[in-house]
Amino acid sequence: MADRRAQPGWREAILVTAAVVLVVAAAAALTGLVPPLRDLVGGTPVAIVVLVVGTVVVLWQLAARPPTG
Repeated sequence: MADRRAQPGWREAILVTAAVVLVVAAAAALTGLVPPLRDLVGGTPVAIVVLVVGTVVVLWQLAARPPTG
């Protein structure tokens, strides 16, 4: 029998959104307090790297998931 998991809903989406906002706010505060981190973030395309890595992780999870149906 196929493993049937519940689809994520609004509650999960809001929790993930809140977690992302907290992580970004903490990173902004940390880079503001530590000058070497501020220089690293300002001199490298961190946002692009994070987006590419996040996309790869999501695609990897989708590809590894067995087909349903």
